[in-house]
Amino acid sequence: MPRDDSNPEDFRFVTGPVREGSRPVHLYNEGLVIFYYDASRLERVQAVGPTILEYFNEDVLRDEKLDELFEDGSLVVHLLAGDGGADLEVVTGHDLTEEEKEGGRWLEPRSAWIALPSGRLRIETYNSAPFSDGDEPGGEVRVPPGDYLLTVHSKDWTGMEMEDGDDVLERAEEAGIEVYDGERVDDVIVLTSLDEGEDRPSRGILFEDLYTAEPEPWPSPGGEVLFEGWAGTYHDGTFEDEAGLEGVGAGMAELGMEPLGDFVLDRFGGVQVRGWAGAGLPFHGIVHKSAFSGLTVDLYTRFDDGTSLTTSTIAAPEDPEHGIFRRSRAGGSVEELHETHMEALAEHAEAGRAPVEPGTTRLGVIEAIDEFLARQQG
Repeated sequence: MPRDDSNPEDFRFVTGPVREGSRPVHLYNEGLVIFYYDASRLERVQAVGPTILEYFNEDVLRDEKLDELFEDGSLVVHLLAGDGGADLEVVTGHDLTEEEKEGGRWLEPRSAWIALPSGRLRIETYNSAPFSDGDEPGGEVRVPPGDYLLTVHSKDWTGMEMEDGDDVLERAEEAGIEVYDGERVDDVIVLTSLDEGEDRPSRGILFEDLYTAEPEPWPSPGGEVLFEGWAGTYHDGTFEDEAGLEGVGAGMAELGMEPLGDFVLDRFGGVQVRGWAGAGLPFHGIVHKSAFSGLTVDLYTRFDDGTSLTTSTIAAPEDPEHGIFRRSRAGGSVEELHETHMEALAEHAEAGRAPVEPGTTRLGVIEAIDEFLARQQG
């Protein structure tokens, strides 16, 4: 459905529908995975029992049991860049046209095939799925029985804000749209009927490269050595993407934080970092960029029991075994990260964890990062 460009308040790119007849699905979600399967295949999915049904990290993507389910189209796994709500709309028929995608930036679409012998497509998160003891409602879309190509088109909110300078979500919120309470659509799911004999993708994990892609080479740092750490050597350096930082520094200043300086970690060919800290604030502000992850903004707190909390503009799996807790606000501003981080700190306080006062020097933030990376690698 084309946008009404004559109407300055047309936020259809944010809210949908992208096409007449689309069906919205809004699910509660605290994880990084959406599962798609036919209702009649639930018992098979549970019987095969790949580890990803219980929890997610990079290692579970190599589980051979997944291949068994992908082979006959019993399961499609959709990895997310953030752990907020799963807000989708489902359409059937041809793939999205350029006209339907007008109004914003999209990630490259990803496709898998799915068998829907009953025509009842189940859409679940860890919070709703019966195989993970979820108690939230899942989603169901009914279509004619058959085999389908399932294509996911994901909106690139982060790219629009950080690279295009267009914070469309903030503008939509100012226009009265509840962008964080079920009125926005992050992903469009297209179901296209497959005829017998048509090619079917062999891999049923969508956006797998968010967690497994190898980084492109990046020039190594060459400045003065500041710290020899567990994760690598930290050098004096300059954060080169000042344009990408537009708004980040101002957001940190609004929180009462001062910049601690820039440095480069000689990992992944060079990770550029800038840190912030503020008197009386229980967290560091950190922005980092590498060829692997692109520009990312974090708020980071270390607790007195050795665990930590990171709230980030990108998502990564939690690892409670090593004391790593995470929240994410994909494409969020510093103010939104702060809101999410403080809510999470309150929850951890109820669990008996108290923040450790963060270091207020460049070396202090370097040591905090190195300790975290050491724990992350076990």
